[in-house]
Amino acid sequence: MTKRYPNPTLQNEIEFTDTTNGTLRFKTYLQAGGGQTQSHYHTQFSEFFKVVDGVLHVDVNGTTHILYKNDTALIRPYDIHRFYNASNASVTFEVDARPALNLKKGLQIMYGLAKDRKVNAAGIPTNIFHLAIGVHMLDAYSPSMPLKLQQLGISTLATVGKLLGIKKRLLTRYCT
Repeated sequence: MTKRYPNPTLQNEIEFTDTTNGTLRFKTYLQAGGGQTQSHYHTQFSEFFKVVDGVLHVDVNGTTHILYKNDTALIRPYDIHRFYNASNASVTFEVDARPALNLKKGLQIMYGLAKDRKVNAAGIPTNIFHLAIGVHMLDAYSPSMPLKLQQLGISTLATVGKLLGIKKRLLTRYCT
């Protein structure tokens, strides 16, 4: 049986299905009304969404795309995006992320923290070191702040968190 990682804040679960040739593939099971509340972007990888069942809303660079079964969306580096379910039914979609980098472990940590209720209402970890380590692994940035400032703060805090053994504890707890 394949393990699912629930995120009660986003009202979804993810299931890793494949990691080959530098691509991480996973399924997302998104409940009605669930999804990301804040837009973000990645600098190092692309995401390819394909709807398996239901209706998915994806905002990309200020445009809302409504995706139905077998519809796709490509999120390139620096595309400001978020996904959500505005319908009354669940939606299932596949995500291919390339290159995979540390994305799988970053997702496991962030979903684990959400499951353990160590995040705020927007799904942001309440511990600053957890936040920095997770965001650093996810290569996720806010469009509302300068990138260089975010990278400096996140990498500094993630490094301190690693030196304090916090990253190792997160990996041990959530990535085994």
